[in-house]
Parts: sequence; C-alpha cells; structure tokens
Amino acid sequence: MKPFFFEEKPYGIFRAGLSLDGYNAVMRGSRRQTIVVSGVLFLIGIVVFTLLALNQTFEVVNKSYTEIRSFTTAVLESMETGVVAVDSQGRVTVLNQAAHQILKVNSSVLLRPYDEVFPDDPLRLKELLSGKETGGEFETEILGSTVSVSISPLYDSEEKVSGGTALLRDVTAIRKMEQEMKQSERLSLLGDTAASVAHEVRNPLNAISMAAQRLEEEYAVKEGMESAKNFSRILRQEVKRLDGIVSQFLSLARPSELNLQKSDLNRLVTETVALAEGEAGPLSVEINALLGDIPELMLDPDELKKAVINILRNGMEAAGKGGSVSLSTRVDGDMVALRIEDTGKGMSKEKMRKVFQPYFTTKERGTGLGLSIAQRVVADHGGRIDVDSTPGKGTVFTIWLNVPPFEGSV
Repeated sequence: MKPFFFEEKPYGIFRAGLSLDGYNAVMRGSRRQTIVVSGVLFLIGIVVFTLLALNQTFEVVNKSYTEIRSFTTAVLESMETGVVAVDSQGRVTVLNQAAHQILKVNSSVLLRPYDEVFPDDPLRLKELLSGKETGGEFETEILGSTVSVSISPLYDSEEKVSGGTALLRDVTAIRKMEQEMKQSERLSLLGDTAASVAHEVRNPLNAISMAAQRLEEEYAVKEGMESAKNFSRILRQEVKRLDGIVSQFLSLARPSELNLQKSDLNRLVTETVALAEGEAGPLSVEINALLGDIPELMLDPDELKKAVINILRNGMEAAGKGGSVSLSTRVDGDMVALRIEDTGKGMSKEKMRKVFQPYFTTKERGTGLGLSIAQRVVADHGGRIDVDSTPGKGTVFTIWLNVPPFEGSV
C-alpha cells in the first residue's frame, strides 16, 4: 500500500497486492511430496539394507554349507569302510570310494535306482525300504570277497522311513587269517601226538611187512600157491601205503627245519616234472612247463619239491584221461610265482575254502594231507599258496615265494 499525490496535494491511497493462496497451496503440495518421497526412499533403504543383509547371510550360510559338505565328502572318501545310502524312492544317493572298490562300480550309479544297479540286492537295502528288514549285520559273498554288511534305516521328522544306509567291510583277509589260525591250532594238537602215534603204528606195520615177505618167500618154492603169493604181495603193498600215510602225517604235524640255500626254482620244477611224467603216462595226462626268467631263491629244494609234487599229482588226478597240467614261473614285483594249472572239473567256492584242511579230500582213496603238506612247506619258506577254481574250467594253484636281497645285489 502506498499514498499518491496530485498537484502536490494528497489525493488518496493506492493499494496493490498479490494473493499467496496459490503459492501456499504449492508449498503444501511440495511438502507432501517431499514427505512421500522421503518415506519411499526410507522404505527403499530398508529393503536394500535387508537385501544386503540377506545376501550376506546367504553367502555365509552357503560358505558354511560348502565347507560342511566338503568336510563330509572328505571324511566319507577317506573311510576304509564302504558307505552306501539310498533315499525313500530307492535311488543311490551316497557311494564312497571304499564302496566303489568293494562293489566294483563307479560314480555313474549315483541317483540311479538301487534295484537297477544291484538287482540281486546284496546289501538288502530294497528289503529295508519295503519293511522286510529292520536293520542289522550279516556277511555275504560279493564278487568273490567276504563282505561284512551293517544296514540301518533313515527316518524323517515324522518318524517315517526316508531311506537306508549300508556300511561295508571287506573281511576276506580276516576270515582267511582266522582259518589259518584254526588250522595252525589243529596242527599243533596233531604235533603233540604225532610221534607217539607213528611209533605205535609203524611197529606192527613193520612186523606185518616182514611176515608177508617171509610168507611170499616160502610160497615161491611151492606149486599151486599163486593166489597165496598174490595175497601176500597185496598185503605188502597196503603196508607200504599205510607207512606212506604215517610219513605224510608226520610231515604235516611236525615243524620242519629247512636247509635253505641258493636254488634255481626252474631246475626244481624241471626235476619234479620228470618225476611226475612216469605217473602221468598211465593216466594219459600231458604235462607242460613254460618257465620264465627268474632269479635264484633261498629254498630247501627237497622240501619245496615235496610241495610241488603234491600239487602236481593232485592236478593230474583232477585232469583225468586226456587232460593236461601246465606249470609256469614268472617274476611279479618282489616275488616269484609258480603257477600250476589243470584242466579238470574245477571246484566250488565251498570246496576251495576247505582244500588245505587236513583230511579233506574228494578222492576215494585220498588221504587229504597232500595239499595241507604243500601249504605248510610253502608257509615255512615265508610264502603262500593261492587257489582259484571255476567249476567245469579247472583249477589254478599259485605258489608265491619272496625274492631275497642277496649280498651285492642293488
């Protein structure tokens, strides 16, 4: 508002002004927008902060999960016990390295149906999932090995079966050692009575043999006594056979003192084959020898020859008419292998387990001591005998002997 004049005299007052209603409205709208934008920005900040926190938490959890999974995998792979797990749908979810070796499968079986990979259900996991099995331990034969299996079900939060696990241990070597210990105990008991029994048996055998020889000499000068002389001859032969059984019994029961010396195994095999060829002829059995380049060994030639001839005779009798027995030698690492293979009928797994047990035989007139003696002789040399046989395809005996570090050898 401002006064104005006319010819130097006041005339009136002039009032001029601008309305602020629009301005104030704009300002009020601007404040509201500012508040809304601030709120939105605040909410966006909270969301961004939450996302960052969640992302960081996820990374921490993921890292922890990865570390736990890596640790669990490392533990499973380093275990000597095989681990197999299946889920509720019967898919293989876990199979560690030890299980690969025992079951002879690879990682490609993971997530495949268990009954497709193992149709015979050797681990009984299919029965476990179906409720026929409730868990427990048992031993079974898997691919020629004795395996101890422990199975147990897995439960979910509702106590329903959600899968199953199997723990596997190859106990073949343990069971073999137990058998050897039992056999050693049996031989120890035999050794306590062997000498006295042999003495008591051989004395009357010698008397019978001398009486039979005397009778044969007396009948020789008389006519018409051919049948009596034949009986006397048979009597002497059976006495000789019984004396051989007593000798085998003593050889098995008494610990032998080896006369070890540098020996050529190939030469020993050649001499043994020459001895056996006289018996092979009437049996129509062919003997073949393929001898490799092997070093000298510390052996007792007489004792080891006894072991080889026992296995060779066993092979000739198993091969039968028209069959054959093959012998071969080779170096395998720090050991020499003597392989004796026949073309006989072979043996079942059950017979293979018993083949070295004293008095076990499948022959009508066998004593069951020959292979036991062979095993004892080879064991005295610090070696071992392996046997592998398939019904209808023959049997293979392999004698393993250590190569000694002779003086001056590198």
